[in-house]
Amino acid sequence: MIDIRAYFDDIGIDWIDRGKNVSKGAVEINCPFCGLDPSKHLGVWGDYKYGGFHCWVCGEKGSLLKLVMKIEGVGFEKAKKILDSFRKGDFVDDEIEKEKEKPVIRRKLYVDMKEIDIENVPVIVDRFFSLRRFGYSVIKKYNLYYSRSKKKLIIPIYDWKEKLLGYQTRDLTRRADIPYYNYFFDGVKRLYGMNYYDGGGKVILVEGVLDVWRMGDNVLSLLGKTLSHLEMLELLEAKVEKVGVLLDSDVGEEKEKLINMLAGVFEVEVLELKEGDPADLDEDEVKEIRENFFNKILF
Repeated sequence: MIDIRAYFDDIGIDWIDRGKNVSKGAVEINCPFCGLDPSKHLGVWGDYKYGGFHCWVCGEKGSLLKLVMKIEGVGFEKAKKILDSFRKGDFVDDEIEKEKEKPVIRRKLYVDMKEIDIENVPVIVDRFFSLRRFGYSVIKKYNLYYSRSKKKLIIPIYDWKEKLLGYQTRDLTRRADIPYYNYFFDGVKRLYGMNYYDGGGKVILVEGVLDVWRMGDNVLSLLGKTLSHLEMLELLEAKVEKVGVLLDSDVGEEKEKLINMLAGVFEVEVLELKEGDPADLDEDEVKEIRENFFNKILF
């Protein structure tokens, strides 16, 4: 992690770390790229190996390396050396090492957990898919399981390299107090749908698993409304450059926090829904969103 406050203090650049538009852990300075506004509007983050920045006025963004090269008029290697001198420990390496230290426990969810045979789909599973307008192709594509004793649908969660990370279980009786639950072998939440990312640099973030099933490939579920630093790292390692945010229509403050977090590292496009959530969309609505964002349909 780069101590950006110490760096700016060292070279005499004024910064602020409080205010309506300043994200947690970030600072803002005057933008050296645009000079269009005297107010401090360039958000700067020290997270990750070489941090990031984003100007809310001109839209310029990138890593701290790019910012230092601009401010100090130096090349890449010199900028790297300058930033390394203000390092307080590498965020990326620290996070990875912490994860390596955790014991991996392979939880066996249910004794009777079996893959669903699309030629013999249980009635309760058929009802779940029929009510939500999903065909059996979803069962095969996403390798879904069923527990007869628990009356639960079991959804595997993989990383981008097809490594199994855990499961989401969903109650099929419609009587459970908690309708779904996420189980991760190491106890750390990850994004759902990474194994269907094609490496093209663009993804859409949605809330739920069913949203992914409706929207298709290159759409990732937050399994909620928040994004962790580790999940940000997942996106960076997968070389994602542009992120679309498509949350349920009733989400407010959480959406703003998510957008602010993403905007320091990625190009962000906010995709709005008039009502409901992505899982409620019809085929034509899905196609329109995908064509506008990806410029092609990738199912």
